Amino acid sequence: LETGKISRITQDQGRNEDPNFTPNGRNIIFRTERGGDLNGEIYISTLDGKVQRPLVTKGNYESPSMVAVG
Repeated sequence: LETGKISRITQDQGRNEDPNFTPNGRNIIFRTERGGDLNGEIYISTLDGKVQRPLVTKGNYESPSMVAVG
C-alpha cells in the first residue's frame, strides 16, 4: 500500500480468486481451483507469494471467509 505498486502473487496456477488478508495482516488467504478441484480449495500465501500452501482442501468453499483462520 505504501508504494502503490501492484504485484501478482500467483502465476499459472489455475483459477485463484477472492483474496483476503489474514486477521494478523501477515498473509493472504484465497480460494483456488488448482489441480482441477472445482469445489475449491483454500490456500494461504506470504505477502510476496513465495510460499503458498493449502490450508483447507476438503469441502466446498466459495470464499475464504467461510473458513475460520486463527
